[in-house]
Amino acid sequence: MRRGVCRKKRLAVVEAFFNAQPPVTQDYTAEMAAFGFDQVSINAATNEPIHTIEVYEENWPAALWFCETQDCYKYSESGICLGLDLPQIVADKSLSDRKTTTDDFKYLKEMARENTRLLNRLLEKQADEFKPKYAAPSD
Repeated sequence: MRRGVCRKKRLAVVEAFFNAQPPVTQDYTAEMAAFGFDQVSINAATNEPIHTIEVYEENWPAALWFCETQDCYKYSESGICLGLDLPQIVADKSLSDRKTTTDDFKYLKEMARENTRLLNRLLEKQADEFKPKYAAPSD
């Protein structure tokens, strides 16, 4: 049972990283007020709760490795994500003297598959938005 829960947590981490918004580090209330936003809108924008991501200790090395390999994906010419570039991952691992276990590598691949699925779903959603709504006229 524990193994299935850990897998769900790993995939939840990927989705949380994928959907994460950068934290607001400055107070923009004065600027928002200067641009004419009402106080309700300002409060809604500046008081968003901070989301935490729970990572089990055994998944922590794989989660860190996942964060560091975001530039190691392959893409087709049409922009579809093909997944991790495994030779690049292996080269990065050997050049950085990263100490990993086979489980860490398995977890990284699992998290990368989920990230690939999410990226391609987003690409498909964006492509659907730009499809023409009407057929082109025939000649």
